[in-house]
Amino acid sequence: MVLGGAVKALGAGLACPDWPLCHGAVVPNLADPLIAIEWVHRAVALATGLILLATLVLALLWFRADRVVVLLASMSLVALGAQITLGALTIVSRLDPVVVTSHLALATAVFASALVLAVLTVVRPPETSAAPAETPG
Repeated sequence: MVLGGAVKALGAGLACPDWPLCHGAVVPNLADPLIAIEWVHRAVALATGLILLATLVLALLWFRADRVVVLLASMSLVALGAQITLGALTIVSRLDPVVVTSHLALATAVFASALVLAVLTVVRPPETSAAPAETPG
């Protein structure tokens, strides 16, 4: 969300005028700071997606019996997918204010669901989780 704020504040929202590529490249010329900040914003979104995918896999492995944890992990990943779609629409719509605002609102929801998930997995009593058995050896 901080990178999205930086993109907005610096006016870098259309520094990469196409999506998913940036100036037709996976990794564009990053000499222009506006292109660099927009590209890093996209790269962090991809990394966040991979982290949330790993979180869902771990929730299914370790908290399978805890439906709330699995549901929140699933919702976080689905919401991020929608968030990335809104990011693409932000570019395609040429920064339509409704799309930009929706993109920020959904970013807040993704962050909130991931935060609630993190808190739940820390404060839940151990017996509510189904942690995988340790392998002997």
